[in-house]
Amino acid sequence: MTTLLEEFATYLQAHDRSSHTVSAYRRDVLAFFTWLAEQIGREVPPVEVTPFDVQKYRDHLVTLGRKPAGVNRRLAGLRAFFTWAVSTE
Repeated sequence: MTTLLEEFATYLQAHDRSSHTVSAYRRDVLAFFTWLAEQIGREVPPVEVTPFDVQKYRDHLVTLGRKPAGVNRRLAGLRAFFTWAVSTE
């Protein structure tokens, strides 16, 4: 996953995203995959992630009391990651 995150960060930098955005998106993607691995009991490759997994993660963030803007920002990071991942296949 680390290599994939580095490639994603390079892509974001090449598309003039701020260093803050790059750091936040990397952190968001890593947090999601860490959470998902804990839920399933193993590392999950991006190709196996379903919209339902993302919905469960959203629900998890809401349950933790995250503010809507924070939840949406984290989901934006995931959306950017998966859009990039699909385009690189």
